[in-house]
Amino acid sequence: MVVRTCALRRRLPACAAFVCALLATAVPALSGTLSQVRIKVGGRLLGAGLHAQFDGREAYLPLEVLEHAAARATLNRREDAAVVTSASGDTAEIAVARFGGRPHLPLSELRGVLRADAIVRDGVCEIRARLVRAEIAEGRLHLASTFPVPVRVQARVEEERTTVTVEVAGAALAPGARTGAAGDRRVAAFAASDCEEGVRIVAALPPGMGLAAPTDAAERVRSLALTGTPRPVTARAEPMPAPQGAPASPEPPGSAERAAQSPESPDPQPVQRGGPTDPPATGPAAASQPAKPPAGAVRITGVTIEKSDPTRAQIRVATSGRVSVSTALLREPTRLAIDVANAALETDAREWPVDHPFLTAVRAEQGSRPGTTRLIIALAKMIGYRVLKPTAEGFVVNFTTPRGSGRSMQDLIVVVDPGHGGAANGCQAVENGRRIYEKNLTLAVAQRVRALLQEAGVNVIMTRTGDDDVGLRERPALAGDNNADLFVSIHVDDCPRPNTASGSTAYYHMDDASSRALAQSIIHRIARVSGLPCRGARSDRVLYTTGLAVLRHSPVPATLIEMGYINNVRDRRKLVSAQFQQVMAQAIVDGIRGYVEGALPEAELEVAQAPGRVDSE
Repeated sequence: MVVRTCALRRRLPACAAFVCALLATAVPALSGTLSQVRIKVGGRLLGAGLHAQFDGREAYLPLEVLEHAAARATLNRREDAAVVTSASGDTAEIAVARFGGRPHLPLSELRGVLRADAIVRDGVCEIRARLVRAEIAEGRLHLASTFPVPVRVQARVEEERTTVTVEVAGAALAPGARTGAAGDRRVAAFAASDCEEGVRIVAALPPGMGLAAPTDAAERVRSLALTGTPRPVTARAEPMPAPQGAPASPEPPGSAERAAQSPESPDPQPVQRGGPTDPPATGPAAASQPAKPPAGAVRITGVTIEKSDPTRAQIRVATSGRVSVSTALLREPTRLAIDVANAALETDAREWPVDHPFLTAVRAEQGSRPGTTRLIIALAKMIGYRVLKPTAEGFVVNFTTPRGSGRSMQDLIVVVDPGHGGAANGCQAVENGRRIYEKNLTLAVAQRVRALLQEAGVNVIMTRTGDDDVGLRERPALAGDNNADLFVSIHVDDCPRPNTASGSTAYYHMDDASSRALAQSIIHRIARVSGLPCRGARSDRVLYTTGLAVLRHSPVPATLIEMGYINNVRDRRKLVSAQFQQVMAQAIVDGIRGYVEGALPEAELEVAQAPGRVDSE
């Protein structure tokens, strides 16, 4: 199960532990590096009882601040990490810092999950919602922000026109925000721009018209947290007899519509534990998949292969419109399949030879799904790949030699991380009257992995060697502190209903090409020998919008292995077996060797990856 611990605490005598805790809390304040700053969220300056701790580079905010951005934070059982859920439904697991015993979260990570702009200046830490839509359409002004902010409407009536000004306090225009009048000829001019207090929208309307003010000066732009897409507050365009503006008019039921999503987060969606039919996300998100072209299938008009150098290559696929792309890893022989939905090949060539150390050929064929064209890339070695976000002109696949590969095992430094430990038992189950804890299973396998790696000449660093508490950040930090090459975290999974899920999974962070290659190399070796279903290599985005903290903070290629489900009888009987633990350890080591040496797995296996978000580079 995923690591949810956060502070590094080796077991100490009670008195020493108490003194260390006091010093850890007092040192920042006594050193003079911390200062208290006021907090402003969505245009509102919070009370003096709520302030942030600022060290000159990072600001730390108390958890109570989140409710002012329509978000919430839930501490884990040990209260050293919190899962933050934003108004849009995005989630992130964030390590907790404590000041005076009070839990705080770093602004740099909060800003991402809230999809907000933030700055600390003049003694104030300000968080602004991103305004992703300010658009007049169908006689209404549609506003949508990433969390609620107040709106105020003013009008100036002149003989030739009415100028309406809408102030959205505590907001900032999102990059690529939808703004304009959407072809409404009654609007002579429209402009939206950032100002000192937020966003100012100015529209020029014909004389005798205006814009109904919100029913309350504190009325807020709301978001639909259920789907992660913002819900706009609308103001109706109505005749205005007086400069003071039309009287307040409540919005009729059902009149609100979904607003555009922020271009920086194109696929907000519920994030949950993946099941057997929940494959990893590697293609464009379902929410951003384009509609079918009205003239039929999109045409693939060309395939170009560019060989930058022996460590990199790029395939450019030209299309007549935007397409949806998904990938699958095929075995015997090993090759990468790229499925292009609703697309037809319009080139004379069907195969393109490649002279490259890790690519040997590219060919096109009919995909297994109707209307799908499949590109098959034959591989000579284990590689990292990334599908960039498709455009109307086509898409690009970048191939790279994974970081840390092309070396011998004797040159490696590997951090092996047995999940949980100490007070964090992880998931658990009862077998023959005996309670089984994840923390003990992960340590048993990790110790076997260490022994096998050391036999191969690898320098191994363990995040724990006993039943110790180790923090969420400290685990991957060991990789950076020791100039390690790889980070492998070992875990055991569970699910809400016993015996409903089974198998092994390898997670990698977001779309990191090297970490994906490491995860794939290990999970395919596990699949050959475990006797359990292979759930594939998955992006940690399927668990949390910003991924797993233990992978997110790793400075080197990293993977988190879920060996099996502890609350599945079949999986559990394997997990407690010393023989299975040795088989699992050997498979992990073989996967590491395959990654480093570029060797391809021998077993035939296809792990399909459904459309999901791709990079926006």
